[in-house]
Amino acid sequence: MNTGDIAASGFVERYYITQINAVNAGNVNKAAILRGIAIGTARLIKLYEKYGIDIICMGGETADLPDQVMSYVVDIDIESETDVENVIAGNTRPADHIFGFSSGGQAIWEDRQNSGIMSNGLTMARSCLMHANYSKEYPFLCRKKKPFKGRFQVNDYLKELKMTVNDAIISPTRQWAIVIKFLIEELRKRGSLRRLHGISMNTGGGATKIKNLGSNIIYHKYMPEPLPIFKLIQSESGEDWRNMFVTFNCGIGLDIIGDDTDGILSKAVKAVSRMTKIKSYEIGLCYGSTYAPNNKVVLETPYGKFEY
Repeated sequence: MNTGDIAASGFVERYYITQINAVNAGNVNKAAILRGIAIGTARLIKLYEKYGIDIICMGGETADLPDQVMSYVVDIDIESETDVENVIAGNTRPADHIFGFSSGGQAIWEDRQNSGIMSNGLTMARSCLMHANYSKEYPFLCRKKKPFKGRFQVNDYLKELKMTVNDAIISPTRQWAIVIKFLIEELRKRGSLRRLHGISMNTGGGATKIKNLGSNIIYHKYMPEPLPIFKLIQSESGEDWRNMFVTFNCGIGLDIIGDDTDGILSKAVKAVSRMTKIKSYEIGLCYGSTYAPNNKVVLETPYGKFEY
């Protein structure tokens, strides 16, 4: 997630990372956890190297914090640098087009289908889906006021998800930095990088996160049918769809905003979609706003029109 956030501002060449691992060895297998983190980090470094992004590890620390952490926490700090002209500043404008990349499916570097859930709303997802018995078996994994209250076991396979409930919940946030690097390279080949005005990786704020970019803009988005994991969470929790689109990306993990004069930006988006096997959409337009200096998001969805 950190690499996606920094790539959204145009930093796609080299990353310097430090890593802090906090563990409660009384509740989890510390050795297994640290081994898994080490293996996973090494795999990611190789993956990014394959696609032209260097990751340099600057060290870190492992701490035993039984009074502060119930299981384990992995914190990664990331730094990067680039020339000023490469920075994507989020200066979106009226008449800009909005494109989206799906958070679900299977990208060329992924070894299995991704549910698309990404990194936000996971507490809500676990509490409404995971069986209530897990609250008793693993009390340190949930808060007393927010116990698990669902009806599913971790290995329950659901046809609508085409995977187990557990695999759907732990599907990793897609490596959006790779997608963004591809897009930047495609636009550079066309001499049109300046047409890319903003990128939103839709974690905190979900489908409305785009609201944080620019000023005096109305973002009018036409959302596709939500992915199955979001329909399941909504039906099991009873949450209002208006709130679902704020908590979750609901199927669009990355928003691309820019000038599509002569269709150059849309061609670049489609080219990246073909290269990565990630579905893309043209989902909306930007309009000038009278709510200065605030922005507004309008979502046209299969469940109604919502304004934020």
